[in-house]
Amino acid sequence: MEGTPPTGVFVRRAEFDDQVAIQALIGEESHLMAKRFGAYDIAQMIENASLGITAVDERGQVVGYAAFYDYPALTPEADPASWPDWLHRAFGHPEHTAANTAWLTFFVADPLSEHEVAEGTLTLPLPLTPTPTPTQPEAEAEAEPEPWPGGGEHAAHGLHHARR
Repeated sequence: MEGTPPTGVFVRRAEFDDQVAIQALIGEESHLMAKRFGAYDIAQMIENASLGITAVDERGQVVGYAAFYDYPALTPEADPASWPDWLHRAFGHPEHTAANTAWLTFFVADPLSEHEVAEGTLTLPLPLTPTPTPTQPEAEAEAEPEPWPGGGEHAAHGLHHARR
């Protein structure tokens, strides 16, 4: 039923096929998104963001998207290679490093589920960097690839944010 908020929002890694649905969410507000986030390219973000997250409702319809980078992509004066130095000089936060910081670079959500999409994308309990693994060749040859938490390609990663 159109206009009815979804009862749950699931988050998963963004896929290139999400591009059309994400663009549809932006719709006629592309000028506002450009004002808020600067020039953007959804396909480029899906491919290049350190972590791209798509939120879907219980019907599998895309209701949101967030792109995180490992540097402040929206801040031209912050060099991607040396942004921690910039952050420390500008704001004095030496505890923020490339190992523990992600930069929200783009966010869009269906107005009916904005809160759930924001909650799901901003509280996602996944590491942004891979877990260290043994480097011995035999260990790598025997290791099975780890599945994405929660299961298959379109898994909800165990996260279900129901309306309260």
